[in-house]
Amino acid sequence: FVVLSRPGDFGNFWINTAVAVSASDPIDIACSSSYPSALLDGLEQPDGLLVFSSDQQFFLGTTAQILSPDSARLSSIANYNFNKNTHPISLGTSVGFIDNSGQYSRFFEAINLNATSNPDIADVSKVVSRLLPKDLDLITNSRENGLVLIGKSGTSTVYGLKLFSVANKRYQQAWFKWELVNKVKYHFVIGDQY
Repeated sequence: FVVLSRPGDFGNFWINTAVAVSASDPIDIACSSSYPSALLDGLEQPDGLLVFSSDQQFFLGTTAQILSPDSARLSSIANYNFNKNTHPISLGTSVGFIDNSGQYSRFFEAINLNATSNPDIADVSKVVSRLLPKDLDLITNSRENGLVLIGKSGTSTVYGLKLFSVANKRYQQAWFKWELVNKVKYHFVIGDQY
């Protein structure tokens, strides 16, 4: 389920009347799938909300001018596994997420996200298919610097991805690994500082 509050009243999740539905009522919508899909995380997009379950991605949006209880649609757009111990990240014009369903983790990038078509999803970690261990739980990024950092709490290894893009065209991407002096508890990037 995805439940949104009333427009302009962020703590109000209740409708005015059960007789009629108005555009100012909160949106309460469920996803449909051929297998169980508990929704775990989401990331806002210009056209709506990208929502993740453990093995499927959904898009909450509308084809109408205004998002309302009548026009809201929660549609399945892809069937990729998602590591529930991490969060999806915005890479600027795309979204990155970690899959840990196999022997190693994989980092996927979803491009062209909208409510009317399926996205393009690329396995960015394919070139280093055995670099990322299975049990990763930390991810952060710097969109401005084209940098993604992934790690596991309690270890001293951080895996990085450096992206170089110009005008929505990717010219280069490179993976690297850092061994830190101390073990990582948590990590983040703020103002170009790691």
